[in-house]
Amino acid sequence: MGIRLVGINYGDVNSDKIEDAIIVFSFQTGGSALPNSVYVYTCYSNKKPILLWAFSTDDRADGGLRDVYIQKDGIVVERYSPIDKEGDCCPVFFTRAFYSWKGNGFKITSKEELLPNTEKAATLHFRSDRLPKP
Repeated sequence: MGIRLVGINYGDVNSDKIEDAIIVFSFQTGGSALPNSVYVYTCYSNKKPILLWAFSTDDRADGGLRDVYIQKDGIVVERYSPIDKEGDCCPVFFTRAFYSWKGNGFKITSKEELLPNTEKAATLHFRSDRLPKP
């Protein structure tokens, strides 16, 4: 059992012209489950990180994280769907939703899309765009 840093991406997620960070961790469960946690932080003039949003995802084809990324001053979250799954390893679909900062939190701003998962595997697509800042 443990936790592993998957990666960190930087960008402005709340339109305040301050660089924010999306941090993804993977939990090592001791079994075959692969849940993740996502944290979104910002830093203001005091240089201390401030948590804007955090959420956890379930295991692979049961709502597991496919990807999370910054797009147009917001965050896109992709999660694997349990609809028609072919076992926990093999989701047939994934969902995609766009979240925007609305003053005091992130709110979903698009209808969640259900899209085909052509890979037929529960691959985590999140990739760090840069090395973490010191």
